[in-house]
Amino acid sequence: MTQQKKSILPWFIVGGMSLFVLFILQFLVRSMGEDINLVGDNYYDKAQQYDQQMETVRQTSEKGKGLEIIFYDSSNIVELVIPEALQAATGNVKFYRPSDYKMDFTMEVAKGHRKYNVANIEKGLWQIQLTLHDGDKAYFKERQVIIK
Repeated sequence: MTQQKKSILPWFIVGGMSLFVLFILQFLVRSMGEDINLVGDNYYDKAQQYDQQMETVRQTSEKGKGLEIIFYDSSNIVELVIPEALQAATGNVKFYRPSDYKMDFTMEVAKGHRKYNVANIEKGLWQIQLTLHDGDKAYFKERQVIIK
């Protein structure tokens, strides 16, 4: 009487399927625990003000020539270049983090203070939004930077 040799192939198939199921479950658990914030708190209100924002951008392209946001990558300095015609304007600069709106912050644009050190904020992609008001006119400039 000869004994039949048992194949281990079914064990490999079952083991491989089990590992695959464990991988998928682990992936689901990790992805459900992630906090994804790709929009701000009041995104609906901002969408309602779209026409006003487009008018501001149009005014900036016509009369805000020379309005710039410069990012010095080596020193992590953001400099606002404001043309002579807008020196009396008041406004603010908003640092907007697309991946986490809780990190957003806004600073006033003070006269004479046009440089901001951003070395101590979270590394990664940021939107810098400059808004100036000169009487009844508004001006807007935006730039994306990657802080390293």
